[in-house]
Amino acid sequence: MAGPFVFTSSADLKPTLTKWLVKGLVPDDAQGELIGPPAAGKSFLAIDLAFCVATGTPFHGHAIKRTGPVFYIAGEGHNGLSRRFEAWQRHHRIRSGQVFLSERACSLLDPESVASVLLSIREIAEVLGTPALIILDTLARNFGNGDENSTRDMGHAVMALDEIRGEFGCTMLSLHHTGHEGTRGRGSSALKGASDFQFKFEEDRGVRVLSSLKVKEDRAPERMAFKLVDIRLGIVDDDGFEERKAVLELTEAPQPPGPGMSETTAKVLKWFQDNPEIEAGPKEVSAAVGVMPDNAGKSLEKLVEARHLEKLKRGTYRLLRNERKTPENPDLPEAGIQGTDSENRNAPLGASGFPNGVPSEEVDYFPPGTDKKSAPWGYFG
Repeated sequence: MAGPFVFTSSADLKPTLTKWLVKGLVPDDAQGELIGPPAAGKSFLAIDLAFCVATGTPFHGHAIKRTGPVFYIAGEGHNGLSRRFEAWQRHHRIRSGQVFLSERACSLLDPESVASVLLSIREIAEVLGTPALIILDTLARNFGNGDENSTRDMGHAVMALDEIRGEFGCTMLSLHHTGHEGTRGRGSSALKGASDFQFKFEEDRGVRVLSSLKVKEDRAPERMAFKLVDIRLGIVDDDGFEERKAVLELTEAPQPPGPGMSETTAKVLKWFQDNPEIEAGPKEVSAAVGVMPDNAGKSLEKLVEARHLEKLKRGTYRLLRNERKTPENPDLPEAGIQGTDSENRNAPLGASGFPNGVPSEEVDYFPPGTDKKSAPWGYFG
């Protein structure tokens, strides 16, 4: 029979400070998610976090408040992960034996598999101490024989995660892919509902941006932006090729979209600004920016209304001439800054001197000094 159900008076409750794993960023003894599209760099961030926690190295300005062994449960790419581990240690000039990489995936829906994971961690913990962080990369590869879209199956997976975390009182971080719309984790929302924190990691205008989507008990941290830096591993193959892997370095975050402009629309505008002579339709924009075609189409129409783009008769779009970076217009505003109709009407011609700043398809025109063979968009885009 269960014990009595107890209530405590509010007069007797004592508030406590948040216990942090990474100060102001990742709470201790918590369940969390890192979501993002494939190839966004989630594992780079997870590895960075793992070694910072294991070695006590500040995580890009955030102090590590609890150190200890870190266990990295990988569902795939073990050889590639080992090279990324080496890159981090070479870059930071720290050699650590406190990060442990699994040889195979865990099946969260299989109690025997979960028990095996617990046993292995327990054996190492008896020698080196209680783990501070356990990383699951990715949830899909460690899910087992179930359906991510099933609330029931996801609920069982969450219970397994809680069992692993609860055994050691550490933080559990699951890497998870976003769905087609790119705004939330794939499958059932039961995982986010059970998480104490959730981060999103994605490419944004040439950098990787970490943003907070959920914080259960504290203020959301500021966005952080990173760039990938290649590190030589000192491994050379028979053809003389030297293996390299990337690590993350902190960099300046892109400015958020302007008032009334979504991140997707800002990405579309930035792509056109970076490719000033391009002419493209929704499908081309969708592929280039990494958004759904319908969302690309909506963003294109919004940019036409905002007088950033013009729509051509053949159903394609291009920048209005005042949006193009040219000698006459070098100070192009960032995505999200909207010009007035008056500015659009009175804008100068483009650098080429052709009407609307764009030469016709029959004209062989290149900016001075351009190597035709290496021109990034063929003749004009």
